[in-house]
Amino acid sequence: MGKAKDPEAVVTTPANGCSKASILRSERFTHRVDALSVLLKDDEFYTVEQVEKILDDFYKERVK
Repeated sequence: MGKAKDPEAVVTTPANGCSKASILRSERFTHRVDALSVLLKDDEFYTVEQVEKILDDFYKERVK
């Protein structure tokens, strides 16, 4: 019997990252779709850790 696959451990793109489109569809970032649609670039791939850091930096940024 094989182990159940962890959905976050599945490699969907080269370099162990996910495209912007797949991140926006993920359940993990459902409540951050608006911010991520602006912050992420269409032609780049991101790990979960990178996306969380981008969001963290964005929400900590000082409003001018």
